[in-house]
Amino acid sequence: MDEPEPISHGYLLDWFWRLSNRRASTGFGFSPIGYEAIAAWARLCGEDPEPWEIEAIERMDDAFMTEAAKQKPKE
Repeated sequence: MDEPEPISHGYLLDWFWRLSNRRASTGFGFSPIGYEAIAAWARLCGEDPEPWEIEAIERMDDAFMTEAAKQKPKE
């Protein structure tokens, strides 16, 4: 019996980093990746992300924002 091909979701990490590298900053730190940015990126890059893919990017962004907040110097 043939083994099924593994499903690779590595492209989601690529999508996330492409978006993250273009994220806005408030001067007080990073801004979360907004739906407008995701929609613009998808339109400009010819991508059509499924809702679950957008959710995955949101979760990666939440983790990124959490870690970025830990790195901020204390006042």
